Amino acid sequence: MYGTVREIIESLEKYKDKDQVVLMPLWGIDDVLSLKVAESATKEQASRALVLAGRSHDGEHGINWSVLENAIETVMSEDVKEEKA
Repeated sequence: MYGTVREIIESLEKYKDKDQVVLMPLWGIDDVLSLKVAESATKEQASRALVLAGRSHDGEHGINWSVLENAIETVMSEDVKEEKA
């Protein structure tokens, strides 16, 4: 699942048993911006990279640092192409 903090909280509130164990790895904009390849990235680009990673990652491998790195590189590359167009 990906979404805003508000959307994730709403999703979690659907659990009736608040002590139920769940697993939900959590990645944020700061994680993306911490990547060396994202040194010049904006928060908006990092946000778009998270959405891209959430929509396109391989379910067998999940989301990891490599997926985030590829996503931010893709977003930044697309922005450069748009600037040149």
